[in-house]
Amino acid sequence: MNLDRFSLAVLQEKVASLTPQQRVMLFVGTFRLPGAGILLLAVPAPIGSHGALQTDLAQQRKTAGRAQGRGSQIACAPEELAKAEAEFAHLLSLLPDQREIPALLETVSKLGLRSALKIFFSSPS
Repeated sequence: MNLDRFSLAVLQEKVASLTPQQRVMLFVGTFRLPGAGILLLAVPAPIGSHGALQTDLAQQRKTAGRAQGRGSQIACAPEELAKAEAEFAHLLSLLPDQREIPALLETVSKLGLRSALKIFFSSPS
């Protein structure tokens, strides 16, 4: 085997004898081929069968159907929210206000003493 053919000096002479267009093509080809090989390794394999696509499509349709169902639930949510707020306001009006609480505590305390209950009060610190 003749190793002189592959020496750096011989290679430089051969590149020097090329036209500018040939040098550009050599340069581009030198980086293009390894880049294409890496790209082929990095790209995932396509789905191989029609059945797999049909299954995926069926799953997407099922997901879309669930999303549409949730959309109709969200559409009726404002009416339910208004109804809940009205009910909450009504229940809040039934609770004693700040002025009535001391009198209620005193009444409960007196009733407890009459019935011989021991009432322990605690207050938050």
